[in-house]
Amino acid sequence: MGYCCRIFTPVQPVYPAASVRDFLSGALTMPELITLLSDKVAFVKAGAINVLMVVGPVDLGTLPAILSPAYGNQEEVGVTRFAAHLLGGGQPDVEIAICCLGKSAPESCQLSRLSSSDARRYLKVFRQVWDSSREYPEVRDDVAEKTAELARTQGWTSEDLGDLKYLRLGMLSQGGPSAVAANAIPTSPNYILQWFMRYGYAWAAQPIFWIALIFLYPRFPSVQAVFFWNPWVRRFLGFGYVGLLLTWVPFLRNRLLSPFRDSLLADADPDNFDPEAYFAECSVVIKPSGHPEPIARVIPEIRGEIVLEGESGLGKTMFLRSLTKSARRPMVYLIAQRCSGGVIEAIQDKLFGYAQDKTFLQSLVYSGGIDVSIDGLNEVSPDTRAQVSSFIERYFRANVIVGTQPLEWTPPKTAKLYALQRLTQEQIRAFLLSRKAILPEDAVRKGGEYERACNSYLTGVFASQLDDDAEKILLRMLSNPMDLTVVAEMLSRGEQPDLFRLREQQYRIMAGDYKRTNMDQDFPLKAFSEHCYQLRLHDEVAISAQLFQKELLCMERHKLVVTRQSKSSDETVKIEWLFRHDKIMEFFIAQTFLGPGNDRPQQHIGDARFRGGLPIAGNAPAAGCGQGSPRAARRLRG
Repeated sequence: MGYCCRIFTPVQPVYPAASVRDFLSGALTMPELITLLSDKVAFVKAGAINVLMVVGPVDLGTLPAILSPAYGNQEEVGVTRFAAHLLGGGQPDVEIAICCLGKSAPESCQLSRLSSSDARRYLKVFRQVWDSSREYPEVRDDVAEKTAELARTQGWTSEDLGDLKYLRLGMLSQGGPSAVAANAIPTSPNYILQWFMRYGYAWAAQPIFWIALIFLYPRFPSVQAVFFWNPWVRRFLGFGYVGLLLTWVPFLRNRLLSPFRDSLLADADPDNFDPEAYFAECSVVIKPSGHPEPIARVIPEIRGEIVLEGESGLGKTMFLRSLTKSARRPMVYLIAQRCSGGVIEAIQDKLFGYAQDKTFLQSLVYSGGIDVSIDGLNEVSPDTRAQVSSFIERYFRANVIVGTQPLEWTPPKTAKLYALQRLTQEQIRAFLLSRKAILPEDAVRKGGEYERACNSYLTGVFASQLDDDAEKILLRMLSNPMDLTVVAEMLSRGEQPDLFRLREQQYRIMAGDYKRTNMDQDFPLKAFSEHCYQLRLHDEVAISAQLFQKELLCMERHKLVVTRQSKSSDETVKIEWLFRHDKIMEFFIAQTFLGPGNDRPQQHIGDARFRGGLPIAGNAPAAGCGQGSPRAARRLRG
């Protein structure tokens, strides 16, 4: 009976005691004893178990021999695992091996739920079992499968690489199922996975927190100030990616700037912009060459960097204001005078609190996150024009449009240059007729009567027998939307427009009303004109209501000036009085250039800011400057 003959004898029924003596005397070795555990004779197996129980608990080196019968006979699984548990004496490492090996039930070895420290301990146990299971390939395949499963569920550090590498190489040399399982074992530490497993809950909660703040942002100033416009909070609590997303994701950009929309567009006065007053059929030409195309088709929105050049009154400001109404992205509208300290600084002045973070604002502008519209570049000093040009060239990826009259300057090389065209004869008629929808309340001609007056007036003007010089001047006057607007208002009031004295006619009508409503007092033309000159000289636009309150109220009734409201940094409402158009301001500035011995024409002959206010003739009649040659006017009147 092999080893059994040396353990059990017929004469001595106490098998465990005899077996113990044989084992201790060296007649039976431990490997031979372990082999008996697989014997098919029940009392031989029982005798071997009794000997092992008397000798003492087995270690991990003996465990593979105890568990190996379970892989060959399904009926032996329960007995074998029980014997292993009994012989292990409750040692923790042995219990770990028993839970996962020997065809254990899946619920007893849940490797995916282990903590990092427990996973490392399991790994050590698997290595010891692997080393002692060389003669038991089934046990090794099981160890390989469990090691691969353990490796997939943990983020291992460099400390664990030794054991993982050792087991992986052993599995590859083993071949078979062990080699297949080796492919799942990492050869380098997965720090990203390790970090995610450790801080995964915090990582998931952090974006949910910021998403909630985004939805609360427009309604709660405290959320705006503390979390979004504070660079330190945004940087550290945002883990670096929040600021990046706010800069480049369109929805987040729009959400971020939504509370400041009114402030950013205050200079455009979008609430008082009447779409019916805007004539969208104007044409532009791409300089230096090109053919006229509708401006609405060529520039449907601000894309890239654009310089829009056009004579006074052709509709540059109206077009820029129309863009603010149709803008789908955040937009800021700036009067060029506000850019004397820099364009970014001018935008900062329209924002409050932490919204003035310069670095973040620069990122928004550069990435195209906020469109920039600058109007009236010709009305500012060369230093301010240099500030605007430098801004355009520096932020070459920004969306910027600049409106200006023709002037001697070098446009930014990164910008496209468009020239606004005068109206054609067909457009002139269409423009006058389109004013029917926005006639003043005191108009005496409306509807069909106004249309007949317009057609009669244009027929008479176009049928006039003029020389080429006079005809060019006439068409130049009529092709200007600003002058045509004045013509439409005068025709609606039953008056006959004088194309060469439109501004003077406007002034005289307004001055007559002022005199009637102020106890026969004349309008202070000289003092008001000097004030306008000083405004242009210092690159300012707001008329002093403190000095000319009565005058401004009368001018507002005659649509020469408008009011705009804005909020200052302390949330107080600020009201500014502005000219309805720069041609009206130039009319008053021109009065300060008249008179014998006046050296202002020579003083400002090269200053683009005063080009529209310089009189054509040195002694042009008061309130008639800049409207055309008196000689041509006489020819026109016949």
